[in-house]
Amino acid sequence: MAALVERTELYVDVDYRLFAMIDDSNDRRNVPPPPHELDQWVSSTPGYVVVENIDDAVVLGSDTRLETWDGPADFDPAGWDRSDVLEVVFESGILGFSSGTAGGITDAYRLPPGRRWSVRLAWRTEAPPAPDELPTASVLIQFSPA
Repeated sequence: MAALVERTELYVDVDYRLFAMIDDSNDRRNVPPPPHELDQWVSSTPGYVVVENIDDAVVLGSDTRLETWDGPADFDPAGWDRSDVLEVVFESGILGFSSGTAGGITDAYRLPPGRRWSVRLAWRTEAPPAPDELPTASVLIQFSPA
């Protein structure tokens, strides 16, 4: 049975329906296409993952939980609107988030460098806390050795 090695939670802005998780080694020349162009909600290239809100609701931010596992991560799809698994190489292992015009977070999470990872992403749009507020999202990102 796999063990949870590390985890953190942070708030990530969603700008123009997107946010990106980017390895520090990625020079941003090899950017994946927007997921909707692939009829997907996530897309990736080495060191770069793009997540897109494909719901009708406008979401401006996500409560994001990142987890590192030493084997296949425990995951229950119940309660998530969607999930997907990608294989991605993160050369430096130093991950940050970019949210277009909303800015970003550098050095938000660290993985052992130079490895290929199985990356599970799950998204759930949350109801707005009040009638005059916008909904947010919950996002789960799980890393396990590929």
